[in-house]
Amino acid sequence: MKKLYTEYEYKKYHARHCRRQAYNRRRSQYKQNYGNIALNTTIGRVQYKTLFAPAKFCIKENPEEVVRFVNKLNKNFEKRIPTFVNLSKVTYISYDAIVVLLSIMSQFKRNRIQFNGNFPDNFQCNIILRESGFLGNLYEKQIVRYDTVAKKKNVIRKHGKEALGEVAEELIRICSENIWSKPCRCQGVYRILIELMQNTHAHANNDKPGVENWWLSVNYDSQNNKACFSFVDYGIGIFTSLERKKESDKFFGMLNEIKRKIVDPSNAKVLERILDGDLHRTSTGRSYRGKGLPGIKTALERNQISNLYIITNDAYSSVCENKYITLSHAFDGTFIYWELTENNTKCNDTKA
Repeated sequence: MKKLYTEYEYKKYHARHCRRQAYNRRRSQYKQNYGNIALNTTIGRVQYKTLFAPAKFCIKENPEEVVRFVNKLNKNFEKRIPTFVNLSKVTYISYDAIVVLLSIMSQFKRNRIQFNGNFPDNFQCNIILRESGFLGNLYEKQIVRYDTVAKKKNVIRKHGKEALGEVAEELIRICSENIWSKPCRCQGVYRILIELMQNTHAHANNDKPGVENWWLSVNYDSQNNKACFSFVDYGIGIFTSLERKKESDKFFGMLNEIKRKIVDPSNAKVLERILDGDLHRTSTGRSYRGKGLPGIKTALERNQISNLYIITNDAYSSVCENKYITLSHAFDGTFIYWELTENNTKCNDTKA
């Protein structure tokens, strides 16, 4: 009679038990070292290249470091390199950076490129990231999240490829109810959202219009009673798009035309002129500020929005501060941030 441990069924069970035990040991060790991942690490059978997020993880306030970090992520994505996003050293995090990170990691997931990551060691940053809905949006199939619970009002995410008026209306309704305790019209915000969605659809990729996604995050700040909007698309950026315009396009050659008129032809200074309407004025011969970036600045001047930031290619602007600088690292796409506060102009009805 065979001993129990020499029988086939026992050996099969024992092998399965050993594999399970080994998996549990690896998982336990991984959890213990969660915030101390080496530059190259192996989890299971996958070797990851680790990228460390900057301590101040806020694209509108720390554009140089965040854009450099984003570019490294995009480079790994293009080369299909398994990537570990290490957030352990982050001491300040904002929702604008979270939506940028979400948009990139969603591309990893959609293209089945291995990725992993951890949470900040800083308690407050850890809580902000966990409550932002980042993981839910990244791993759940549902792509729209509206949280109406008081403590969760700051979690709204949406992405798409087309101009979606119903999305803009719904967001404005939620934001106005949070800020003024009733649904109101916010014409400036509505026009900005539709314009940005349309621009992504039409201009983010000159060769194949409509293939690029836009990402939108809206977060309610209850302490300051304001809604913070972060819009990002990973097309080619405004200046690259203008440089590649075809002869049949009304904006063909307009970028060089504007640069010839100014002393400093950097993209940062050109962005300032574009916001003032020079691009439309140069192409049409008329002063026209209704659409595109000039329309966004017009909304700011009319007090329909507040605190406007724009990053596109290597141009950065804090428009309210009249601050225009050239970044040392170019952002492949366009990022726009603005706020809606209780002091901004509104209309007291619910039609958008």
